[in-house]
Amino acid sequence: MKQLTKKQAEELGKSGVWETWSDEEVVKVQLFQKRHCVGIPKFSAALSKILGRPVLTHEIAYNIEGLQNEYLKKAPAPTMDEILNLVPKKRRILVWL
Repeated sequence: MKQLTKKQAEELGKSGVWETWSDEEVVKVQLFQKRHCVGIPKFSAALSKILGRPVLTHEIAYNIEGLQNEYLKKAPAPTMDEILNLVPKKRRILVWL
C-alpha cells in the first residue's frame, strides 16, 4: 500500500471505517504506514492477535521495523529483555511490590 498523505490518514482515521476491518486488514494497513490512521488500541490488539503474543505500546513507538520484520517472518519475536530494553534508560521506572 502506498504511503498515505497527512490529509488521507486524517480522513481515514476520522471515517472510522477501520473499526470494521479484520485484525489482518488493520495490521496490513497500519503497520506499514508512517502516519496513524487506525486507533492505537485497535492496532495494538490486532497486532497482538496476528503476531500471537502481547505487543506492548512502546514497541510500536520504538521498534516498528522489528514488528514489520516479525510480521513478514523475516525475524523472530523479540525476547522480553529486548522489549523492555527498547524503553530509553532515562524513562524507566522500577516499581517494587
